[in-house]
Amino acid sequence: MLFKVRGETPLERVVRVVAMLAVVGLVVWAYWQNNQRIVERLNRDKAVVDETDVLTKPQLDFIKEFRRGLKAEYGVDSRVRIFKDDEVKVPGNLGGRLFIGFSPKAGRLVLDMPPLVRRVLGEDYRASRERDWFAGRTGEADWPPRLRDLLIDIWTQLAGIGGEGDATQPPAAATGPDPGAPSGHISGDFSATPPPATPGAAADSPGGGEAVRAPVAAPAAPEQTPAIP
Repeated sequence: MLFKVRGETPLERVVRVVAMLAVVGLVVWAYWQNNQRIVERLNRDKAVVDETDVLTKPQLDFIKEFRRGLKAEYGVDSRVRIFKDDEVKVPGNLGGRLFIGFSPKAGRLVLDMPPLVRRVLGEDYRASRERDWFAGRTGEADWPPRLRDLLIDIWTQLAGIGGEGDATQPPAAATGPDPGAPSGHISGDFSATPPPATPGAAADSPGGGEAVRAPVAAPAAPEQTPAIP
């Protein structure tokens, strides 16, 4: 035996064994809780998190390229998180970042926009996207392309307001309009490999970053993507 419990009577030995097991159990539980807190803190600090494990690597790369382009062109840092549970929790340490949170299980979208972006896009934009964007599009085959369309929509809205009304493509590659798709819908998934990040773009890190500045016109792309209503 690894250890021997001593006691003057059998009852005393049993009590000591139970007490020792209780202490070991408390230590294991405390260790597990600490690890859970560390994992949660790391996830909060990550810029892109998919708790559902549905998004593929090319899809995650598209989101990261969107973040880099948004930071380079408009000075807006952002976070994107897909939740596996019903609740969409907005981090408390956003620090002026744009937060896009979505729960496919609940069909709930949350857009937490920094003040300047909120003034540019308007409160109606946020409310309409949260209410309608993923309506009926929460299946595993449906919400990833719809999430892609949302990122392109945010990009084109900023480009159209900050520039001369031309909605340009985000830096990540996007497939063109599908002639058979409804008007204004951008087809395709995340299968295209994004090109290199825009020169001068910030690294994909969750830390600080620049203050949000007013949108400016993005450089014209070879092909224009129709704005998504």
